[in-house]
Amino acid sequence: MSDDPKNTRVISELPVDELITYGQELGLRLDRRMGRGEVLVTPLEMALATATLAHGGQRPRPRLVLAVGEGVGSGDGATPGASERVLSERTARWVSQVLAEAHQVGRPGTSLAGWAASAESGRPGAPPHAWYIGYAPLDAPRYAVAVIVEYGRDGWGVAAPIGVELLEQTLRVSENP
Repeated sequence: MSDDPKNTRVISELPVDELITYGQELGLRLDRRMGRGEVLVTPLEMALATATLAHGGQRPRPRLVLAVGEGVGSGDGATPGASERVLSERTARWVSQVLAEAHQVGRPGTSLAGWAASAESGRPGAPPHAWYIGYAPLDAPRYAVAVIVEYGRDGWGVAAPIGVELLEQTLRVSENP
């Protein structure tokens, strides 16, 4: 993760053991070397973790949407699956508040919650990857996204604009079909 001051609040307020526990409850593969070793996650895992936070600690079952458009929706994978509680509602609400505050610092004026950072690429001398996770709308979340730009260096400057655009376009399309 980057040393970006927008990310400092969560890191400084939680002991590493708690961060690891919460991450594992969200389905991420973390260990005590967090920040000093490899943490391997996929964009799908990060999107699911984000959706879990957005839904008060209930992890949704991922689903594949094969088509979007008029007459689509029955039997195409677009209906939600079952979810399971993996975090307390209180913890999820607290982290969601942090995401909302971080998003207002990193991308003010939006009704989104999100987090951006950089992560080591694992290639010696290569620039870090840029990450962004977010959900929308802030008051009644329906969509979550995770964006990684390999070797993108800056989460807020490179990955966040892509994630924000995806969320904003999705909201526009869903509100005006």
